[in-house]
Amino acid sequence: MTTDNFQAIKAKLNAVLTSKEKIQLKANEADSHASEITRNINNLETSYRQLEKRVVLGEIEFSDLDKPRQQIEAERGKLESAKRLADLAREALNETDQEINQLKQDTKVARSQYCIARRDAIFREIQNDKKLKSKLLEAIAAFSVNGHIPYSSDFSTFIKQFCTEILPQATQSEVTEAAEKFIENNKFD
Repeated sequence: MTTDNFQAIKAKLNAVLTSKEKIQLKANEADSHASEITRNINNLETSYRQLEKRVVLGEIEFSDLDKPRQQIEAERGKLESAKRLADLAREALNETDQEINQLKQDTKVARSQYCIARRDAIFREIQNDKKLKSKLLEAIAAFSVNGHIPYSSDFSTFIKQFCTEILPQATQSEVTEAAEKFIENNKFD
């Protein structure tokens, strides 16, 4: 029994988080690029309006508007492309966020499954400990022949009645220390 499944999910989560950072940078770049293009378009349109006035005043020919108009159209095409990239980046961010949430859930489930399986394995080790069983049977036998409590030879009753006396006691700080060590040993950080 290992934490391989947990570690694999955690590694994938870290990879997706790294990917999200890269996507966010691309989204920011696309938004910034779109803003820059919008400013360029506004400046070009302002210049174009001034050129139109000059056409009306007869200072320049109507054909002199062709190149500035083409520049504006080219910039509008670039703007559409930048906006499309920004939209795609936002969609990718949404998908990544969903994947992150799922992986976080999967991480919790894998961690829980491992911890429960590990606990159960420890319980089986304790249950299969012949030396411990021999000591418990001897304690039950000693108590059952004392002659004063008739049902004391029942194993489960004996355990329920004397469980706190049988098991070694642990302080809260010992439990906390053991939990921290378990987290560290199994890389549950």
